[in-house]
Amino acid sequence: MPEPVRTSRCDKSSAVLQDGNQVWDEFVARRGRQAASLQDFELGRTIGKGRYARVRQASLKEHKELPVCLKVLKKTEVVKLEQAEHVINEKNVLTSITSPFVIRVLCTFQDPRYLYIAMELVNGGELFTLLRAQKRFTEEATQFYAAEMVSAISHLHSMLIVFRDMKPENILVHQSGHLKLTDFGFAKYLKDGKTNTVCGTSEYMAPEIVKKSPYGLMVDWWSLGVLTYEMLNGQSPFNAAEEATVLSLVLSARVAFSAAMSKASQDFCGRLINKVTKSRLGSPELAERNITVKGHAFFKGLDWDDLEAGRLKPPFVPEIGESMDHVEFYEESAGEPEPPCEQDFSNWDDVTSYAEEGRRRAIELEKMRQDLVRSHKEEEARKQLAAENALRLPRSTACKV
Repeated sequence: MPEPVRTSRCDKSSAVLQDGNQVWDEFVARRGRQAASLQDFELGRTIGKGRYARVRQASLKEHKELPVCLKVLKKTEVVKLEQAEHVINEKNVLTSITSPFVIRVLCTFQDPRYLYIAMELVNGGELFTLLRAQKRFTEEATQFYAAEMVSAISHLHSMLIVFRDMKPENILVHQSGHLKLTDFGFAKYLKDGKTNTVCGTSEYMAPEIVKKSPYGLMVDWWSLGVLTYEMLNGQSPFNAAEEATVLSLVLSARVAFSAAMSKASQDFCGRLINKVTKSRLGSPELAERNITVKGHAFFKGLDWDDLEAGRLKPPFVPEIGESMDHVEFYEESAGEPEPPCEQDFSNWDDVTSYAEEGRRRAIELEKMRQDLVRSHKEEEARKQLAAENALRLPRSTACKV
């Protein structure tokens, strides 16, 4: 059985990630909660667009060396599509995160027409594009990319934030070659540990979402299993032309493993793509038995401390020059300017971090779960003792007679 190869230590590209993070952190710390406005930025071309938002290449006038992009959301469209609560939640989630493998937020602000989120510019393209170009990744490369996403997911889950849309299109390649999770439109803070909203991309949706059952953080580990399988094989294990067929395959969860996959990678994907959440890798129940995602044989030889510090050498580093020729541009908006919006978005300027509250609530929910497990075990023990006593009773009575 081939074993994952130990990823080599720090090189120039890894230093780019570390230095970039340090510059970003220092600038954010220096800036503090200073109010921002559109006048602080020089806007470039549109590099992304959606139903009610555009992402613009930008630079800060006071710090042109800091790569930035600006997400611009039309207030009237956000209100029309009933997405106000949704986008505020996305903003709160993004401003709570500090993982090196998640896109960073500098600040948020607004004017009468638009909401703005200033983020770091990650211009190495999507993991989706890289995977399509290479057809499939080696096990060593897959181990590296999956590990960075494990780190990102673990960070989110520590604050009770579920991502719900893990796929190659939502993972960007940093200029250093490291990955950055992006597009938090479906992310949610699970204060009560569960939700039942049906959302995500069908090929990566866990069966509990498809069945419209209450679900929690475990859906992200399912998606990671699908993503890992896709990186190794070039396609999803639930690949079909019709969405209904895809969802049917997800519910049956019958995964065919290729002979090219090692035993460790097959076991890793199989344990993640498990319909029973308590038996799915990443579950608290397995963690109690010291069975964890990071401890799986698929990651044998990987130094997690080095990885999470960004000290490991990526398997691929994109060639990024001064130009943005490799980035897809979109036509700029034309016509009449957007009208002012009457809805009050005053809470957009509030800084609502889930970091402390989420971690505290996660501890409370875990204690509640353990208390329930303990109570259940005690009840089972009482039932078993009662049954044993009932079996002994006739013999005891007979002896007395």
